[in-house]
Amino acid sequence: MYTLCLIIDKRIIEFKFSEVLFSAQSPFQKIQIVDTPDFGRFLILDAIPNLAESDTIQYTHFLMNLPTESYKV
Repeated sequence: MYTLCLIIDKRIIEFKFSEVLFSAQSPFQKIQIVDTPDFGRFLILDAIPNLAESDTIQYTHFLMNLPTESYKV
């Protein structure tokens, strides 16, 4: 299965996903969590990709103000 998402710079990206794990409409936005072969679990808010499991190291370094390093966990 594939889904189309609008990214922050107004481009449309197509993502392959294996299943929708969660989908709901809150009073504020549509929330979806999908499982993708390329990025792991992926959070999509109002059809805009927000966070993926593959982003863990980058987000942790940014939040902790750590220098950029290349390593595998």
